Amino acid sequence: MRLLVDITAHGWGHLSQSAPIMTTLHEYYPGIELVVRSGLPSALIGQRFPGIIKHHYSDAEFGLVMEGPFNVDRAATLHRYEAIHARLNRSIDDLASVIAEERCDAVFTNIGYIAIAAAERASVPSIACSSLNWSDIFSTYCGHLPGAIPIIEGMDTAYSKASLFIRLVPGMPMDKFMTHSITRPIANVGKNKRALLVEVLGLKNASTIVLCSFGGMLPPAPPPFVYNRDGLIVIGPQAWSEHGVIPVDDLPIPYADVLASVDAVVTKPGYGIVSELGCTATPAIMVSRGDWPEEPYLLHWLARHGRYVSVKDIRMLSATFVKDWLIESSSRPIVVAQNGGEQEIAKQMSQCFFA
Repeated sequence: MRLLVDITAHGWGHLSQSAPIMTTLHEYYPGIELVVRSGLPSALIGQRFPGIIKHHYSDAEFGLVMEGPFNVDRAATLHRYEAIHARLNRSIDDLASVIAEERCDAVFTNIGYIAIAAAERASVPSIACSSLNWSDIFSTYCGHLPGAIPIIEGMDTAYSKASLFIRLVPGMPMDKFMTHSITRPIANVGKNKRALLVEVLGLKNASTIVLCSFGGMLPPAPPPFVYNRDGLIVIGPQAWSEHGVIPVDDLPIPYADVLASVDAVVTKPGYGIVSELGCTATPAIMVSRGDWPEEPYLLHWLARHGRYVSVKDIRMLSATFVKDWLIESSSRPIVVAQNGGEQEIAKQMSQCFFA
């Protein structure tokens, strides 16, 4: 069995969602081979996916053009999609040829529509899987702009051709498409190794440890508590180490275990971090992404499974704010979620592709 795996290169989130699915599928079928199509670096993909035999670089599935982690460049996004859709039929043909030449038996995409249309043209089944789709996202930011409607229609036509469309939890409802939902999130759940973390950092157990986690796209400036910590111990990106932040990558503890061991996480709402927080019950301070359409659905789910507060501006986050909120939220009741969504999806894929 050979699978074309198509991963949108809008940050690392779509890769993070897909990696556990591919790992689980590889456990079910050790002989499966993966041909990857993505604009992400080969080295990064190779770290996450087993069974890769080739990587076809493509930036056609780019998602959105961003101005930092919170703002979308709407004009630039529309311009890129106009260029893609000007030659959409040819792109579909080209990818269909790749599918045939690589002898792929099926296509998995998170969550590119060109790959779905190419799978149909190559007469192989396709599975779409994500917490969002680019038609709804693009419509939110660019739907009002001249020339956007034909692009949206092209996206919708392609998405509707998926043999199976799986909607992750938490995620957007995607009412335009016939989707199948799962019951559990995909989350890399770490172990609480608080004692080890305290020992590694050379701290007293009473210290308040905060993890700043913004993925590969950092805010323009760190939150105020980085400059005036007032006793907080701050772990975060290497780029902030000049301000006294302890680089998370320098710790001899896996990131997932660090997240499960700290007192609070400061982050922005995204599928991976939200699902991990909902499965670990680590308190979180969410810096809002403004009009990001997936955000309300992610936070609605997290409200049931974790403790969080949402702020509109990272500049609100003083050390006093963090400490006061941790005290205020400590008694809130929660029902911790159970991960394992990748198992559900792998079973559905088996029924679709291997029956």
